[in-house]
Amino acid sequence: MPKQYLQPGSGANDSSPLGAGASGSHAFDQAYNNEHFWALRLRSVLDSTESRLEFMCQEWLHFQNSVHDLPPEEAELISAAVGRPQFLLRIKLIQFCDLINMREEFGI
Repeated sequence: MPKQYLQPGSGANDSSPLGAGASGSHAFDQAYNNEHFWALRLRSVLDSTESRLEFMCQEWLHFQNSVHDLPPEEAELISAAVGRPQFLLRIKLIQFCDLINMREEFGI
């Protein structure tokens, strides 16, 4: 959410205790910067997790496809092991990203 929409009391004749005074403005700036920092941090963790999961899935699928005499039971185990992170990538991490977006947009 843009900072100007979050700042209480943006009017020139504001008599609110949280208005545009020096101490209130500094506290607000600090809180906004802290929220912004955590949103960036969460996005960074999300991006690195997605990259790591995608890489591991590709590695296991490559292994599964490159070993021609792989027993069917082991191939099924690899498929199941790859399916779990793919589910995370398709569903759960998207939900996590949506929560970060909501937090930024609405301050939830």
